[in-house]
Amino acid sequence: MVGAALISGCAGRPAEAPPEEAEIQKRTLEVEVIDVDGNPASGAEVWVWERDQFGRDPQWTQHTGQDGIALFDLPVGMYVVSLCPDYFTSLKQALRNILYFEITTQGEVVKRIFKLPETATEAPPE
Repeated sequence: MVGAALISGCAGRPAEAPPEEAEIQKRTLEVEVIDVDGNPASGAEVWVWERDQFGRDPQWTQHTGQDGIALFDLPVGMYVVSLCPDYFTSLKQALRNILYFEITTQGEVVKRIFKLPETATEAPPE
């Protein structure tokens, strides 16, 4: 007995790729740091917290590039951003340099500018 089998079918759609980073609902915070003359301050340390975590160690830190800019990808929420407190000579001066902000919509870019105090160098004192 001779038999034959016919198999037919459809390959179907390929498995879906994981979502791109932009689709994971990340947003961008752009922090520009300038010196007292308005020039970009490279190497400045920027600290970011979720608002309810402020007062603890920062959740995100980054140094500015040659252009004086540090970029953070953050989800929707309330945040606090500041320069590293070592740049400031007093707690009062440091507290005046804390900014609160909210990221609310997809694709939103929040921009903030910090000016280094006159007593600061481009990097905080050791």
